[in-house]
Amino acid sequence: MKLGQLSLGLKIDLGITLNGFDQDLEIFSDKGPDQFGRVSAVKRASSDILEPRVKIPGRPASPYLRSILKKREALPTVYLFDGPTRDNEYIAFGDFERLRTNTAYGLYSDMTITIREFV
Repeated sequence: MKLGQLSLGLKIDLGITLNGFDQDLEIFSDKGPDQFGRVSAVKRASSDILEPRVKIPGRPASPYLRSILKKREALPTVYLFDGPTRDNEYIAFGDFERLRTNTAYGLYSDMTITIREFV
């Protein structure tokens, strides 16, 4: 048996992942013609970009969760997304790039977190 990576740290619950999330793929391969017009391709890695939407308790939690994510900026982090069964249905290892908060004045708000998985 082999171990590729082991991550240790604190678990912080950001909220409930809303039904589904957006997922993009950024490709770093390069292709194009050389000086003689011959087209060639150089295969490189690609990176998943995930945008889960998270339901959080009303206004008081929003600044707290934003401050937690600011501290994680550019740091390797394991993100677990729970669906309806709450059993870590998707796991991503990367860093967060952007955070959008839709602050409601009721009981709940929602955040969209943009996460780039490490290559």
